[in-house]
Amino acid sequence: MESELHYHYITNYSLDLCLEYMKHDNIYDKFEYVWEERGDYYLITFKEYKNGMLSLANAPKPTFKVTFENMGNETGISVQFIKESLQAVPFVYTKDIDAFWEKKLDAKKADFEMDNDQLNNVPEEYRPISMWGYLGYELLFSIPFVGFIFMMIFSFGRAKNINLRNFARSYFFYYIIIVFIAILLVGILDIFLRL
Repeated sequence: MESELHYHYITNYSLDLCLEYMKHDNIYDKFEYVWEERGDYYLITFKEYKNGMLSLANAPKPTFKVTFENMGNETGISVQFIKESLQAVPFVYTKDIDAFWEKKLDAKKADFEMDNDQLNNVPEEYRPISMWGYLGYELLFSIPFVGFIFMMIFSFGRAKNINLRNFARSYFFYYIIIVFIAILLVGILDIFLRL
């Protein structure tokens, strides 16, 4: 089992109350589900939509690993989609997953933003590029000849940052498309001028 999609929620309910509510079905639930305890975590499988026009019918039933964290006056809920061989993504909408947890446990989606300490701990190769950084690189790549050389260097080897490398590659691909369209237009224009 592999997990890729993560959802995080916070509720004012206690941990014990959350666990008790999850054991019981109620009329406001977005899905019919199966709840299984697995030691220090839980599995929830959505079997079918309830009270709506949508249906999972013959689609694979999405399963999620659920962990709870007691945060004093609040309880944190971490929900991770379990990726299986036939199901790369859940066949349910994210808004429906959010609505399920909101109705079931009065949970709100948690927003996580990186502070400067967390950002400094990100390895250089994965560090995000700011909006001004992208603008600067775009201006650099737009300089005739010199920009093309830098774009090639960043695209094919010298950029340690993956974000910069991918941006340079996308810019290079953009140039290839422009050159292809220009050659195509010149060829079409040449055909019309010979007529």
